[in-house]
Amino acid sequence: MTSKPPDEDHVDEKSKVGWIFGWVWMAFAVFNVVDILRHPWDRGSAYAGSILLFVSGLVWVISLRPRLRADPDRVLMRNPLRDIEIPWGAVDEIGSQDTVRVETANRRYHSWVGHVPNWRRSSFRNRARPRVPDRAGSGGKPAGAEAHAEEIARRTESDLLVQRLRDMSDRFGRRSREAGHTAESVRWSWLSIGVLAGPAVLVLVSFLVP
Repeated sequence: MTSKPPDEDHVDEKSKVGWIFGWVWMAFAVFNVVDILRHPWDRGSAYAGSILLFVSGLVWVISLRPRLRADPDRVLMRNPLRDIEIPWGAVDEIGSQDTVRVETANRRYHSWVGHVPNWRRSSFRNRARPRVPDRAGSGGKPAGAEAHAEEIARRTESDLLVQRLRDMSDRFGRRSREAGHTAESVRWSWLSIGVLAGPAVLVLVSFLVP
């Protein structure tokens, strides 16, 4: 049975490490909430519960919420506190260094999905550099197509994601510009703000109220 090839007209990516960590934490939080509710309710229980809610909200915002989506109309970056929507007609350049970034005429936007630490990216680049044969003719790296294939195999997932987005920009950018879709939008996520602010107020109240 063959695996289904990726949809060339759609991208829907999230941080795999973030999702694993996020759901492990949520399971831990549920276990602790059940344990708190099993005991008599007092100020200590209220304080512990509010701290648990605040940290869980923070984990959701940072680990579970971020997403990077793209379709024939636009690319959408869902970051912890903001939603950034960029039509292909507004895209000037797509690249990656430590994060996936999309540049427009107005500014540069960074996605929380596709983050690669600089030390890891340097490691990939060093491994991908062709080795120069020594005088004895040994220790060299095959040249040509084989060397190119080996370098591609060592690209990070961020590099591959950027290449997919560039291909989509090439295919859909002109049509989007001709349709007049060149204005990006940035919106605050009030849900994320509420998820953080609500438990923060509870922590403050449980700490101050006798």
